[in-house]
Amino acid sequence: MDTLQAEFPNDWQQRIEAVSEYVASTGKHYKNFLAVIRSWAKKDQKPVSQIPTQVQPVYDLEGVFT
Repeated sequence: MDTLQAEFPNDWQQRIEAVSEYVASTGKHYKNFLAVIRSWAKKDQKPVSQIPTQVQPVYDLEGVFT
């Protein structure tokens, strides 16, 4: 439990509930809930290509110096 709380300090309880609900609704069994939570967390992460990059501002200096 300490490992889970350390890895997911903000939402560890919700992650446990999600796995518990999934197991209850599907009848599946898992040997290691932490491994399932880690796997689901990886799937939840956006691929690098989908993370917006910071846009650099464009300055039009033409009007400033004329």
